[in-house]
Amino acid sequence: MSDILPEQSGALEQEIDAGKGASGVVKRWKMEIQIASKEEEHWRKDAARAWKRYRGEGKPRDGNTKFNILHSNTQILNSAIYNSTPIPEVRRRFRDDDEVGEMVSEVLQRALNIVMEDGGFDDAMDDANLDHLLPGRGIVRARWMPVMTTRKVRTPANMQITVGDNGEQIPTQPEGSSIDDDGQPFFEGSEEEDVKEFEEIEFEYVH
Repeated sequence: MSDILPEQSGALEQEIDAGKGASGVVKRWKMEIQIASKEEEHWRKDAARAWKRYRGEGKPRDGNTKFNILHSNTQILNSAIYNSTPIPEVRRRFRDDDEVGEMVSEVLQRALNIVMEDGGFDDAMDDANLDHLLPGRGIVRARWMPVMTTRKVRTPANMQITVGDNGEQIPTQPEGSSIDDDGQPFFEGSEEEDVKEFEEIEFEYVH
C-alpha cells in the first residue's frame, strides 16, 4: 500500500479542497497524518534504535556483557534537567498600589499550584524528558476537561423595585422567576442547553 494517498497528486490549497462535511475532515486528516509519518520515517527509526540501546535490548554480537553507558548518562542528565516540580509565580507587571491586581495574582498562582499538583504534571514531564534526551523530542499537552450538564435555557430577569411603608425601595423577585447561584433572577424556558458544571486541566505525555 502506498504511503501517499491518490488525492495528494494535486496538493490541497485550502481545507475545503478535501471535501465538505465529516468525510472531508476525515480525508484531510488522513492525508496530514500520512504526510507527517512519511517525513518522519527515518527519525522514528533512529528513535526506536535509541530506546532499544537505552533499555539494553538485544544480545552483544561478541557474546560479552557490556556496560550500558547510554543508560547511565541518560539517568544522570534526566535528574539534572528535571528534578523537582516548578513553582508557579504570578506577579503584576507594574508594582503599583493595586490591591485588586495583587489579589488576582495570588488567586491565579494558587490555582496553578493546585493544577500542577493534581493534574499529573510531574509524571508527564518525567516521560517527556526521557524522550527529549533519547529521540530528541518530548511533548506534553494540557487537556481541558469540562464536566457538562443539561438544563433548561435561562433568560435573565431584572429585580422589580417596590416601595415599602416607610418609602424605602425593596428589590423584589419577579413573579414566576427563579434565583441562580449568584442571586440573580431568571426565567426558565422549555428548551434545554448544555452548560459547564465543572472543569479541570490534566497534563498528558504524548508518546
